[in-house]
Amino acid sequence: MNNQADWKPEHYGIDPVAFQDELAAEGIVGGPSRKLGKSVRDLMQQKFLPLKWAVEGIIPEGLTVIAGKPKLGKSWMMLGIAFDVAAGKPTMGDRRTEQGEVLYLALEDGDRRIQDRVSKIMKGIDVPEGFYYETLCPRLDCGGRESIEEWIENSPKPRMIIVDTLAMVKPIGKSNTNAYASDYAAINHLKRLADKHGISIVVVTHTRKSAADDVFDTVTGTTGITGAADTNLVLDRPRAKVDAILSITGRDVEEQELAMSFDKESWRWSIVGNMDQIAMPQSEQEIIRAMRSAGEPMKPAQVAALINKDRKATGTYMQRMTEKGHLRGLGNGFYEVAV
Repeated sequence: MNNQADWKPEHYGIDPVAFQDELAAEGIVGGPSRKLGKSVRDLMQQKFLPLKWAVEGIIPEGLTVIAGKPKLGKSWMMLGIAFDVAAGKPTMGDRRTEQGEVLYLALEDGDRRIQDRVSKIMKGIDVPEGFYYETLCPRLDCGGRESIEEWIENSPKPRMIIVDTLAMVKPIGKSNTNAYASDYAAINHLKRLADKHGISIVVVTHTRKSAADDVFDTVTGTTGITGAADTNLVLDRPRAKVDAILSITGRDVEEQELAMSFDKESWRWSIVGNMDQIAMPQSEQEIIRAMRSAGEPMKPAQVAALINKDRKATGTYMQRMTEKGHLRGLGNGFYEVAV
């Protein structure tokens, strides 16, 4: 390709029809006209706002895909997160959220089921303002993208949109369309919205029955789905004495595996800790639990008092845990849980 006229979206694995729809939605007519090559010097003069997090360390702004087997609890997890983000409260135990308006597209549910599920997680807490839902949404190429963007633009403080599930809004593929390009284009509809408006959009989908060496290769569809997303989460069956494992990877998140617990009384998921911590000695687990319960940075003497152990021995344990990456030293003798 030597000139602009040679440029074609299909050369990059992009569905040309979807690409033109994207351009039209942005008010661009006639395809790309800018020549390649922006100045890095100009780039370095720009000032960007800090990355926003719907859920600290797990769901940043941009597009997130969460996948898991049917009936494993993905929807319960996302409903709880949606409730907490709308309220601006910690979620999944102690993860900070950034408060804002939330739209939950519960496209496989009806009003009765949504009411029942929300009532189970409320536990005496009022439903926060700015928590919205829909049970119907057009497919992304048939007005769905425009409907979602209209909600964003009419919301005073949009923070997160959850699409549950992808299959309900994904454009219906054509027999002559490359599967990867089709998946990539479907996800890109939502990614462009998330990037344009600086919000978090989370897409719920399923994993295949067949296993894979890489858990992210089990996501239903082609790698166009995970490849287009900024962040990928997979909720999987346990390999240890936990209810599930949440595997996380992405462009702006730390790659990690979190041990998860589901409380059937509160209908809530919570983070037990990093999977590395599940095999840690009992004394170290005790320190982690005490520090999580306190919810603030602590010195070894404070931790020792909470767990009723020798201060010097506790300090030695905490230093080792810092070297392993389980704790983080903050200076002046204070530590915090690293995950």
